Amino acid sequence: MWYFEVMRVFLMRVRNTLISRWMWVLGVLSLVGFIVNSLIFYPGFMSADSLSQLGQAQSITPVGDWHPPVMVFVWKALIKITGLVSSMMLFQHAILWSALFLFALSVYEWTKSIKKSVTPFLLSCLPFTLAISGVIWKDVQMAYALLLAVALFVVLLSFAVKRGWIRWSIFASAALLLVYAVLLRYNALVAVIPILYFGLSLVLPVTRWWKKLLLILPFFVVVVGVSAGISTVLHVEKQNPISSVMLEDIVYMHTHDELSEKARQGGVYEHILAIKKCALADNILVNIYWWCTNSEQRHAVHIRQYDDIRGYWIETVLHHPDRYILRKIHTFTAFLFVPTAYVFQDGIQEDWWDGKVKYPELQGALSVYVLSFGHKHFSYMFEPWFWLALAVLTLWFAFRYLTGYYRGLVVALALSSILYIISYIPVVVGFDFRYSYWSVWAVLVAGLLIIVEGKGMRKAFRRSRRSRKN
Repeated sequence: MWYFEVMRVFLMRVRNTLISRWMWVLGVLSLVGFIVNSLIFYPGFMSADSLSQLGQAQSITPVGDWHPPVMVFVWKALIKITGLVSSMMLFQHAILWSALFLFALSVYEWTKSIKKSVTPFLLSCLPFTLAISGVIWKDVQMAYALLLAVALFVVLLSFAVKRGWIRWSIFASAALLLVYAVLLRYNALVAVIPILYFGLSLVLPVTRWWKKLLLILPFFVVVVGVSAGISTVLHVEKQNPISSVMLEDIVYMHTHDELSEKARQGGVYEHILAIKKCALADNILVNIYWWCTNSEQRHAVHIRQYDDIRGYWIETVLHHPDRYILRKIHTFTAFLFVPTAYVFQDGIQEDWWDGKVKYPELQGALSVYVLSFGHKHFSYMFEPWFWLALAVLTLWFAFRYLTGYYRGLVVALALSSILYIISYIPVVVGFDFRYSYWSVWAVLVAGLLIIVEGKGMRKAFRRSRRSRKN
């Protein structure tokens, strides 16, 4: 019996020590999470898009603007500093786990609950968050940049930072991350606005909503300036990526006979007719640019005869706005509800780079977990409609029931999620899961903050019930 008593006393002392140093424990947990997450994906899973940017970062191919130059700029700098291709994946995971650590720290400071404080780490283990967390994509890095910016704002809230220079330093760091997010994906701009609006309310005494919106304008100037600076430094070639969207609109806004008539002029219009035939034959709704074109046609569309494409697209939209609206309704509905096929980049796509995943056994385990468990049984969690619906529900819930400290941020996150999905209406080019990845994280973090506000939420429920009875 004395043995069990000694063990009980020992475990109690260990528990008390851990509780007294719980913030340090959270730091250790986040470091372990970073290491495990990185080992699973090392040196980073890569698709053709990733490898294209790696070639630019290593100066093997010229830098173009088809993919975000800022990502090439960062990767090139990281390779120069570390000599490692994997540095980009490590940088990506460093952003993620820094954000999760700050969330955990803030939750513990606010609630003093050990159970609630580990919840942010659990979010990273879900099949739909873990699936592409180590894939070197602009969509993933954009989501993590936004996530860390939100985490910094949560720190401002939870720790009630008083000193002005500290508050402004934290805000400036968050704003820099928001700039990075927009430069990674331009339609992220609409997702950034609610978050930046909330951040400004934390550091400025301005109360009028329209004044806060006006204060966002300098942010746009910074984004444009940084983008121009990076383009100058890297000597970025203009490749007109919007041409792929214009091409798909033209193909589907015109009948075969109309395109045949136009094709008599020769040039790019002959290519458009050939692409139309391919799209009809294979019943391809989006991503026509890659499925139905060869290298010569692509060069004609986005470089050599881009002006013709742009002119024809503008002419079509102006003369047939009904066709354009119906086209966008069709593609966006498909984007929301067509089952997502590309939910997981399994390793490194074979290409000119001979890199391999270092731990194929971990890659295999991840594939089973994501596809055979997650996607098989919870496929709706990989589809945009589900997260759009949850975001709308979260927004309604926040306005109706939340009254606590995090209410404003929950509203901002829900709006950000909704606006980001809606921003794909004019530019749907595929049904990949990565296109809604930020919305997934935004809704999850909003849910986490609602849990943290549990006490105030219960009071709101009781008030709502009493008012309905009366």
